[in-house]
Order: sequence, then C-alpha cells, then structure tokens
Amino acid sequence: MGHGIAGIDHPVVAVADLDRARDRFARLGFVTTPRRRFATWGNANHAVMLRHTYT
Repeated sequence: MGHGIAGIDHPVVAVADLDRARDRFARLGFVTTPRRRFATWGNANHAVMLRHTYT
C-alpha cells in the first residue's frame, strides 16, 4: 500500500513585485517575515507565517 502525501512543504508564489505581493498578503490577514535575500541565487522572499509553522 502506498504512503501518500503527508503534507505540503514550501509552496512558492512567484511574483514580479515582491513588495506589492507582501502588501496584498498582509491585507488578506497573513503575517509575513521581513524580506530575506539569497545572495547565492540572487533572489529574495517573504515567508508567510501560519499558526503552527511557516511556509
């Protein structure tokens, strides 16, 4: 018997304007982390904080 999927880890929403996306998520009631930059890859993100974890 298969084990199936136990959960989802790190879904990604790619956007052209990170600040605008952060503001929209905040208006929807989500709490986001400060911008985090990844020098090795040249990208950045804001994580969305959930009740028991973050994504």
